[in-house]
Amino acid sequence: MKGEIFISDFNEEVNKTLVVEGDEHTIWAYVLNSLDGQNNIEFQGFLCSRGTLVEEESEIGDYIDQGFAPPLLRSFSNEYSVQEEITANNISIFWDKEKVGVLVDEVTYLILDYTNKVAYSKGVLEESPYGRPLMDFVME
Repeated sequence: MKGEIFISDFNEEVNKTLVVEGDEHTIWAYVLNSLDGQNNIEFQGFLCSRGTLVEEESEIGDYIDQGFAPPLLRSFSNEYSVQEEITANNISIFWDKEKVGVLVDEVTYLILDYTNKVAYSKGVLEESPYGRPLMDFVME
């Protein structure tokens, strides 16, 4: 069984917290608004799968019912989607004035644009509930 991942990083300048959380199936990142001492999720983005891809949307509910984050639908996957050996040591975070990025082994895998509340992921093939392809961010 793959170990759980939990990384939390607060940016005082923008008063937001980024949480990167992974279970045995998938890793997601969440942008939290830290106003008034509360940490409310503003939006999230898919970082990568740890090997689990599902064929049908109807299968996702089974994972959620078991307390797992939604796994990636195979139809939205690409060559970067699955990172089976990833650990917290592979993940780093960077902030700037309008976005926060998540790197895997020094490669940008996820950009969370908190101004527009849009996630851009290297691990998704096309725009979906998992976010938009990272290439869309580069092109804008």
